[in-house]
Amino acid sequence: MNSFYNIMKSFVKIIKTTGGIFCCIICIFTTNAKPGNTTSEQIEKYLNSIEILDAEFSQTNSNNNDIDKGSISIRRETINTKTSVIINYKTGAIESMSLSGRFMTIVDRKNKKSSTYSIRATPIYAIFAGKLNLKELMHQVIEDTGNHTIIRIIYDKQIIELTFRKTNNMVDKLLSWTIYNDNGWTDVKFDDMKYYVKVSSEHESVSEKLER
Repeated sequence: MNSFYNIMKSFVKIIKTTGGIFCCIICIFTTNAKPGNTTSEQIEKYLNSIEILDAEFSQTNSNNNDIDKGSISIRRETINTKTSVIINYKTGAIESMSLSGRFMTIVDRKNKKSSTYSIRATPIYAIFAGKLNLKELMHQVIEDTGNHTIIRIIYDKQIIELTFRKTNNMVDKLLSWTIYNDNGWTDVKFDDMKYYVKVSSEHESVSEKLER
């Protein structure tokens, strides 16, 4: 069972409840972040500089103990602010999901039937579509050490947690993301050896120098 599919499908319905998720939000944003030198502006600049992201991933979730594996491909045109997201699963009932504009297309593995939904922008799509402006979103850097940084962001009654690697005090690689909503949580970790990021010339990162 692809819980990421369940979370994405839940975006078709605007969440009506204001209970548990907002209690969690209160707890998150009253937590003191560990001291560090990474700012939300630096994270925003790095995310906005990504043009291409290709990775293998391992996914776990709060609903079962299965580990799903697959690949994700993100293509962003920074000039035309067009973004496509394609997720291919190696196992499970869902073969693939693709997001483009305000639509999500899901392909069933067994019968190859595709279904398209009109949805509000998902948290992941919102981060990579166009230019991210964290000033417009509730957020906090909750952990910042010498080798990694974690930021939590609220988007459309969802919580998304992004973990980055740091090298020489610079955020230079997206390591994982976790999405929380009323269905539970889904955690996606990228397999390091399969990871590739192309960044714009204004942000020449360590990861680009090492891996291109």
